[in-house]
Amino acid sequence: MRYLLIVAMLAGFVPSTTVTLKVEDSSGAPLKGELVILQNLSGREHEVLRDLTDQGGNVPAVGLEPGIYRAIATAPYGLWETEVREFLVRDRSIQVVLKVRPKATRGEG
Repeated sequence: MRYLLIVAMLAGFVPSTTVTLKVEDSSGAPLKGELVILQNLSGREHEVLRDLTDQGGNVPAVGLEPGIYRAIATAPYGLWETEVREFLVRDRSIQVVLKVRPKATRGEG
């Protein structure tokens, strides 16, 4: 009986993989205050995380199930172009680095 209970608990267990997200400018310098949105694309779009980057350009690490995800980095005040990256999560930890470029002024600034 105990064996069946353990098997039933393990059958519903899906291991998670640690994913870290970092936002940098084109020179590799970390950016503070960038909005990062993480979406799960496996099945349907579902927002997993929405947070601002810290001094080191990082948001808190998140444990994700295997699947396809989209990370979006955007500046709340439009100083940087929005960066979108889709990536695959498997069985080992990964770091996703989003590189953003300054927006063109279009002659207005």
